[in-house]
Amino acid sequence: MGLRCRRPRAASLEKELLTSILLIGAVVGALLAGKIADKIGRRPTVLGTAVLFAAGVGLR
Repeated sequence: MGLRCRRPRAASLEKELLTSILLIGAVVGALLAGKIADKIGRRPTVLGTAVLFAAGVGLR
């Protein structure tokens, strides 16, 4: 007998909502990334998005 995960499972509606929000965020990010990169440069843009990604992973 192994360890069992005791986290409640997400309902189907919650999974669909999370997927939709993720897709909307990806579209908005893709549309804004070029303009931000033009203003502050590619490297700071990539580093900024990496920090946002790491923060999102940390919150999970």
